[in-house]
Amino acid sequence: MVVVKAYSKRDVTQSLREQGEKLEFIREKLYSPSHTNVLPFIWFPETQRAAFLVRPYIHSSLHERMIARPFLTPSEREWLTFQLLSALAQCHRAGLVHGDIKSNNVLVTSWHWVVLTDFTGLKPAYLPEDNPADLSFFFDDGYDRRCYVAPERFFDSKLPEASRPGGECTPQMDTFSAGCVICELLMDGEAPFTLSQLLAYRRGDFDPLTAIHKLPDTPLRAAVCSMISLDPSARPDAITLTKPSSGVFPPYFTHLEDLAWRS
Repeated sequence: MVVVKAYSKRDVTQSLREQGEKLEFIREKLYSPSHTNVLPFIWFPETQRAAFLVRPYIHSSLHERMIARPFLTPSEREWLTFQLLSALAQCHRAGLVHGDIKSNNVLVTSWHWVVLTDFTGLKPAYLPEDNPADLSFFFDDGYDRRCYVAPERFFDSKLPEASRPGGECTPQMDTFSAGCVICELLMDGEAPFTLSQLLAYRRGDFDPLTAIHKLPDTPLRAAVCSMISLDPSARPDAITLTKPSSGVFPPYFTHLEDLAWRS
């Protein structure tokens, strides 16, 4: 069973060959036995009127699993968090950045194996903060106005072109988004940011830590607080966080993940 995402072309003369080559590059980078927590699109056919993205079907998204019975236990939430960070580490080791991590793009099997999906590399790295059209088109998932885009990706559209940020998404941007997803998971589905709150946070007018500090004081809570720091350089990378020496997760998680996959 597969999932198919369809894109309708506005113009029958439009060619998506360049986008297809980018998807092929991502697939080659991630389609490996060592990348157990990532799921790139495996096929992307194109016709005269449409393009399609195809991937294997997975039981549910993380957002769906959060609100489904039986509800997740604290240990299960911690295990899912570790796997999400493992997915991010696998992605970054391959030299790729996801660019749109949210709980709808984190998939969970019926036996609680986590995979990160929707790798396209086709979404804009930077967005005007005073024009939500691009944000809505590329990043809106329809759930409670959640917004997990890193704050440094927004810019004032009044800035001249030469002064606007440019370039590709960075691993630190992924870290921020993953931190938001983990917050949502640990806080029973409560989103740490809406768009208005995220922009207020960017200006220094909103503090998400007020809600996060209601969670038990653990190394994981401290790591999440660092992951959503306004300062990208203060965000720990996923590779470091998943090492047993980080002290964030039980040391046996690394061995458990390897054992679960091989079995």
